[in-house]
Amino acid sequence: MSAYHPKRTDRQRGVSLVELLVVLAIIGFMVLVAGIGLRGDVEQTQVRACVERLAADLHLARAQAQAEGQRAALQLSGDADPVDLDGDGQPELYLAWIDANRDAAYDAGEQTLVHGQPRDTLCAAAVEVDPATTLPGRRVVFNTLGAVIGGAANSNVYVRKGDAIGRMELVSLTGAVRTYLRTTDTETWEAETCDQGGSYRTSPDLGCWVELNR
Repeated sequence: MSAYHPKRTDRQRGVSLVELLVVLAIIGFMVLVAGIGLRGDVEQTQVRACVERLAADLHLARAQAQAEGQRAALQLSGDADPVDLDGDGQPELYLAWIDANRDAAYDAGEQTLVHGQPRDTLCAAAVEVDPATTLPGRRVVFNTLGAVIGGAANSNVYVRKGDAIGRMELVSLTGAVRTYLRTTDTETWEAETCDQGGSYRTSPDLGCWVELNR
């Protein structure tokens, strides 16, 4: 008596090679899209952390100027990449110090307040000082009363990683600052023409910036 072999239906045949390739292509596309979105979120987080840290360190320099009764200064790197600002062999995004001889330049032996090291988890991983930064000489100097001198008031510092841009606005002679993150809403960004001539509009009313410290 011969064995009975039921006829295999289309549902029982399994998955063809073409079907498998289509599924794998769809999965690959979804992973790619998710990866791009995740990278953007990471860049935004790093830039936000860096600009907020920079604002906090600027406040520290101001407070130390008042406490020490001497001028204090904060200097950004002259290029997008970190550079060795104090001659210790380690590059920094910025440096704050007590300006004992009042020349607005770091000199050996002066008291260092802050190192903005590239290895710092808050200002690391290729976060750059953007060329649109408007600080004269990329420097802020505080007198013994904590007032901004040297024309830095009403200036902006921009830091960037990829498409993420953060802004620290020095809003007055008192050293008060506001921090912003550029919106990732491309349609809003383009509609408001926020990027003009290599610099950025600074009015938060345009909807291009989200204020962080309000």
